[in-house]
Amino acid sequence: EPLNVIRQYQQKVDDLAINLKRSFSHAVSMNQERIKTVSGKLEALSPLAVLGRGYSMTTKEIDGKLVRDMTDVKIADIIKTRVRDGEIFSKVENKSKR
Repeated sequence: EPLNVIRQYQQKVDDLAINLKRSFSHAVSMNQERIKTVSGKLEALSPLAVLGRGYSMTTKEIDGKLVRDMTDVKIADIIKTRVRDGEIFSKVENKSKR
């Protein structure tokens, strides 16, 4: 009977649609979890998170280059130190090596 064959195919299409939706939802959930994991790792490594833990970042005011050691600045340079809640501007008056 043609009508029964059509109903069987309709049921098969419905079952496939349900499986497709379930698979898609599962894939979306898995990707959301991956995004959360990567986002957490990135947040932990972000410069702002590091500043929040008590560290600071110092750059030369004139060109914005990062101050990594004493040779990066000279007497009278203006430097900018970034901390968690703002910036501190300073003038280099003296340098001493440990």
